[in-house]
Amino acid sequence: MTALLALDPGCHTGVAIRRADGTKLWRTWELIGAGGVRLDKLYSRLNVLHDAERFVQVGYEAPYLPQPSQPGNPNFFNAVRPLCHYEATILLWAAQAGIPCFGYTPSEIKCAVADGKASKARVIERVRMLGHSVEDEHQADAVALLLLLERGIGPAEPTRKQAARDQRKRVLDLFSAARTARRRAVSA
Repeated sequence: MTALLALDPGCHTGVAIRRADGTKLWRTWELIGAGGVRLDKLYSRLNVLHDAERFVQVGYEAPYLPQPSQPGNPNFFNAVRPLCHYEATILLWAAQAGIPCFGYTPSEIKCAVADGKASKARVIERVRMLGHSVEDEHQADAVALLLLLERGIGPAEPTRKQAARDQRKRVLDLFSAARTARRRAVSA
């Protein structure tokens, strides 16, 4: 069996580990320190864990980036910036350690134990039903993500419907570029 690490990043980071011997454990890390969130704490704790366990694969909850309600809204970027910093720290650590690292959306993680739109309370309840005595939603998300990694389920590729929309957009962009070129040629 191989060692796996699942992370639910945030100020309270959920961590779930499957050791090489098959035992599982989960914790919540407090990453708040003087001056706000301490990403150096996250990085050093990941190093200590990897030295002890030698992980083969890492999964983390990728930040959900909502669309800003107004372009240039400073509150939007202040809210999103820490999420991107967590992701960058995890990806940097994994790259330096040579470990494959995969980001999962919140709905993919919820689907591991409940439906994709389940509440935090429902996810905690379902994880507990599976025999994991988690204390909070951060641990529950990390355990659900660990279940995805154990099953070998990678992050979802775009659906066929989304792929079809993307293809239509590319075609429309192509036609739009052709029309613009024609107009320029006529007006010249």
